[in-house]
Amino acid sequence: LGHQNTSSAANYEDYYCVAADGKALEIGVLRHELEAKPKQPKAEKRTTIYVDGLLKERFEAFGSGTHKEKITQLLDAAERNSSLERQLHSSNQRLELARQHIELLKAKQVETVMAQPSQGIALQSKPAPKSEPAHTPIPDDWRKMSNAELNGSHIPGSADEKIRRSIEAVQEFNAGLDKADQWSITPTVLQKLSGSNANRVKDYLSRHPDIAQMLKQYNSGFGYHQNRYRGDPREAMRWALAYGEYEW
Repeated sequence: LGHQNTSSAANYEDYYCVAADGKALEIGVLRHELEAKPKQPKAEKRTTIYVDGLLKERFEAFGSGTHKEKITQLLDAAERNSSLERQLHSSNQRLELARQHIELLKAKQVETVMAQPSQGIALQSKPAPKSEPAHTPIPDDWRKMSNAELNGSHIPGSADEKIRRSIEAVQEFNAGLDKADQWSITPTVLQKLSGSNANRVKDYLSRHPDIAQMLKQYNSGFGYHQNRYRGDPREAMRWALAYGEYEW
């Protein structure tokens, strides 16, 4: 005997309903609910976090939105902080390498001065003719050349290293920044950072198809006007300090 509601069953206190197995049914269950299956919970487990009053106040003051949105904001902030810590660690490593490079250059300079023999002052009626600058040999490893030396160099091969360091500089600058604040690595940016003309940058990318493909993939997430209104990239970034201090 199923009833539509509890009031209609008020006069049947001497009776009770049983299921097919003979067990009594629960009191107050409506007829259309007799064979209903129990509802599945939306989640297997719901977690409740208990915090003290001070922590609760800090949580309420953080960000905006619902508790779920605030937790998401906290996790995003933690990820950004982790990224900045990695960037800081990388910068500190490069700074230490730059310091070591400077100390090495100072030591070499002292050795050169000590190795030069002392010369007396010779009386001359005419000024000594200016000597022609010695030919600068092409280095075996361009990465060992300091930024200051490379910046003013015009020897064959120097442009390639300038372009390579310019690509590296943009990547280092973008690390840890939001997408909207990053620079896309376009030929124009490489021209301005390296001081090379358009043909030289184009030639470099044609001779290094792997780098050209990497830049294509790197820039795929940027819009067409990503670098618009950003000005001169030399005002925003420099070659890595691992190669030493320098001025543009």
